[in-house]
Amino acid sequence: MEESEIVRLSKKLANASELSRREASDVIKKGEVSVNGEVIRDPAFVLSGTEEILYKGHPVKEKVVYEYFVFNKAKNMNFSKKSDKNRPSVIEILKKTSQINLSSVHSISDEMCGLLMLTNDEEIVTKFDKKESVVKQLYELVLPKDTLDGDVEKIKSFIFSQVVIKCKHINVVRSEDQIVLIVEMYGFDMDLVLQYLKTENLDYVKLDRVYFGGITKKDISRGWFRPMSKQEIILLKHFYNPPPTKRL
Repeated sequence: MEESEIVRLSKKLANASELSRREASDVIKKGEVSVNGEVIRDPAFVLSGTEEILYKGHPVKEKVVYEYFVFNKAKNMNFSKKSDKNRPSVIEILKKTSQINLSSVHSISDEMCGLLMLTNDEEIVTKFDKKESVVKQLYELVLPKDTLDGDVEKIKSFIFSQVVIKCKHINVVRSEDQIVLIVEMYGFDMDLVLQYLKTENLDYVKLDRVYFGGITKKDISRGWFRPMSKQEIILLKHFYNPPPTKRL
């Protein structure tokens, strides 16, 4: 084992607690730390990494370092593995910066693009797993410019008919190149909209999430990311609380 790889007991205890290296050495010398059931009084005791370490009878575990990112997922980019065109996935790109296993908050399917929030903070990920209707989201559904007015109205009617969406507003923006439906809604899995388009044989250019509870992809290049701000982390942690599960 190289010197740089050696982990000594005092360092392990300091990294896993609020103690400084000197304080960790002092409590070890006092006999307050055991390794695999044996009291160790040598702060320089070398660990292999598989030991059970107790401090005052409580397990010593490494502090978890949480990471939070906002990603602007490009069209035809998959989340976890390369696309058919061999385009790198979201996770592959992030691994250039982070080696931590990251999960998506209120995930979107590979067929969608736009805003992703990624973290190893399981509390936040679990909080939004059920996709409860507590967070305002904006999606842009981009349609070909030659989409018939009747088909646009059919799509709008379908979205409004999904009570679970709690859709507040749909704004239609037309240009020479495309038609964009800007959908303001709460909760819901937008995959239902894609399924509807396929069932009705209606073409679409992309379905793009552009806003999630105060978080946007502004100033992030397509296919790239940035660290989440402290304010954005606070929003996800404390300001959007799914209703408690009803008990039967």
